[in-house]
Amino acid sequence: MPIPNNSTFPVTYKDPELADIHRQMIENAFPLISLPRGRGLPREAILAYMRDLSVTLMMHAVRSVLFFKHEAYGNENEYRFLQIYRADLPPPQVKLRARAYALVKYREFDWGNVAPAALKRIIVGPAANYEKAARFARDCMRAPQIDTVEIACSTIPYRAT
Repeated sequence: MPIPNNSTFPVTYKDPELADIHRQMIENAFPLISLPRGRGLPREAILAYMRDLSVTLMMHAVRSVLFFKHEAYGNENEYRFLQIYRADLPPPQVKLRARAYALVKYREFDWGNVAPAALKRIIVGPAANYEKAARFARDCMRAPQIDTVEIACSTIPYRAT
């Protein structure tokens, strides 16, 4: 059932595909960069045009990376859940979580009640302590009564010491 301002999509793990998308964006931007040249436009109009062009290009570049992750993580078969809100209003129900030297903003997503069978496997990342992370994941699964989730360790060779 569609939910306004929400999207769910699989992550793509193809670095050459993302590089190709970025290459095409840059190649298509080159003619637009020189478009104002020789038209006798005021400096302010050219600066406004270049600002809009750079913001548009940056927005598309940032948006493109939402859909990709490095090939080394391909075994994760990850899906992303994206919620979009108006830029001129704060998003609803933002919470804060303390990290080593920062407060991280986040929003809770109640997937356990929305689609409890959606989660099939949790892969503990290469920098995490597997035992602690797996225990935490199992504790989290108790709350929504989900006990069929596989917890696995990432096969990426990097490990924190």
